[in-house]
Amino acid sequence: SKKEAARYAELKILLRSRIITGLEMQKEFPLRVNGVLVCTYVADFSYFGLDGREVVEDVKGWTKGAAYQMFRVKSKLMIAVYGLRVIEV
Repeated sequence: SKKEAARYAELKILLRSRIITGLEMQKEFPLRVNGVLVCTYVADFSYFGLDGREVVEDVKGWTKGAAYQMFRVKSKLMIAVYGLRVIEV
């Protein structure tokens, strides 16, 4: 999407400025509960901030419908499994 491309351009500037490191696109996070793979969340962007913490972003152009509800469930699983809050951009 255009919104995702614009965010990528912003993140590339931050990467070149060394404000962030380890920028990855489409990083997969397997979501396992009690050893069972429930699903996999694919983040639009993942990177590390100056404090060394991983940041996970998902670019959203919509906030309705079944696909968004699935995103909300996966984002809650990301907190439960990895302790990472997905930032909606």
